[in-house]
Amino acid sequence: MKTNLSRSVWLGLWVTLLAANVQGAESAQYRRLSVQDYRDKMKAGWIGQIAGVSWGAPTEFKYWERILIESK
Repeated sequence: MKTNLSRSVWLGLWVTLLAANVQGAESAQYRRLSVQDYRDKMKAGWIGQIAGVSWGAPTEFKYWERILIESK
């Protein structure tokens, strides 16, 4: 029973990956951006990062009320 389930899972995964690969190959188109548009999008992304960090900082670590030690 366990072997049949394992085979079914692998078969489903293989079929899914194959279908995704075929669909991806059909729609492989590239978009070109001007340097100005690229820089504008990069700046917007950085502004979003800065806003998220700034607005999240006052509530960060409030649950533990201490900085957690990084586990190795």
